[in-house]
Amino acid sequence: MVTGCAGSIGYEFLHFLIHYAGAGRIIGIDNCWLGCPNWMKRLVEEGQLEFCLRDIAVMDLNEIVEAEEVTHVFHMASLASPVAYRENPLLTMDANVTGCRNLLEYYKNRKLRTFCCFSSSEIYGSPEDEQFPTSEEQWGRVSSLGPSACYDEAKRYSETLCQVFANRYGVPCVILRPFNIFGPGMKLNDGRMPTDCARAVVLNQNIPVYSDGTPTRTFCYISDAITWILKAAAGGH
Repeated sequence: MVTGCAGSIGYEFLHFLIHYAGAGRIIGIDNCWLGCPNWMKRLVEEGQLEFCLRDIAVMDLNEIVEAEEVTHVFHMASLASPVAYRENPLLTMDANVTGCRNLLEYYKNRKLRTFCCFSSSEIYGSPEDEQFPTSEEQWGRVSSLGPSACYDEAKRYSETLCQVFANRYGVPCVILRPFNIFGPGMKLNDGRMPTDCARAVVLNQNIPVYSDGTPTRTFCYISDAITWILKAAAGGH
């Protein structure tokens, strides 16, 4: 089961599962708030994806799946673009908090091999200069009232939910923290640096630079991210 399957990570992930991994039944859930991409419609038409146009925060999972039939859950439903989540803060929080809780409650007393919760590099907030590069041991410095708080805090809370359900009910949770994953499937108006650069190239414009060029940032190409996701899911940590 893949929630948020219509997003940019879902683009590469679903194609890999279907065309290269030989995965069996694949259930995709997405409310398509930002639109339903043609590639996903094609996968559905080809009969390779069972797609449910629903909101994971409010849906009844019993309507679409027998719990024992799902072995792996990849919960990546969220508005990840800064432009999108700042315009829709409640939807962002609902997907990450209520949607995550909905899934965890459903599977807390059922057999599941892996529950992969997609968090974010944003849980680290704005570390001090001496904390770069940032290690996993850093707890983060996040403003609960900042412009990105709806996304940052919702991701942090979803991690806590996973920890509680893992400790109390034995749900096999794995927390993933993507750092600026880019590649095919992203929208040109996404608002992050890779798409800003690509948009400038497509429109034959100068690439915008908002600094003196010295800041560093971690970026991860989507195919490398898929390898990382699968290793984390298979290894259980």
